[in-house]
Amino acid sequence: MASGKEKNGIEEIYEKYYKDVYRFVLALSKNPHVAEDITQEARLSGRRGRICRI
Repeated sequence: MASGKEKNGIEEIYEKYYKDVYRFVLALSKNPHVAEDITQEARLSGRRGRICRI
């Protein structure tokens, strides 16, 4: 399980790259709902310590 510092680090990375990931997925999917879902799933996977492949 991730420590508080690691969780904060993951959240910092998410905040930094959220818009870029969202725009990338939106360009591929052409659907804002799908892009939001995939972006959120990537965040959850990161918090769980898993790699998310898009």
